[in-house]
Amino acid sequence: HSRIEQNRLVAGFGPRRLISAGQQIYVGNSLGGSLSVLETGGLGVVQVISGFGRPGEMAQNSFYRKIYVVDDEKYALSVVDVNSNRITSRIELGAAPFGLAVIQ
Repeated sequence: HSRIEQNRLVAGFGPRRLISAGQQIYVGNSLGGSLSVLETGGLGVVQVISGFGRPGEMAQNSFYRKIYVVDDEKYALSVVDVNSNRITSRIELGAAPFGLAVIQ
């Protein structure tokens, strides 16, 4: 089989991580300090969530419809509400964590 590029999508500056939540895909732009929001089946960015230093690891809690995003630059954990696509809170950590897990 040959590999043929079907489409190319520019999501943001320095995309590093992605996570799916519901009908949306979140791309962490580590050099852009933001999350790009894509809709599954769509062809482009539908929203940009700003306010991060350098988003890194991400985890989802499907029951509460939240995404937790580690900010490697600000040593914090940001909570993003999937319904509104807004940062609802930020928890200062004091250091960058090595990983992230959500217990549901």
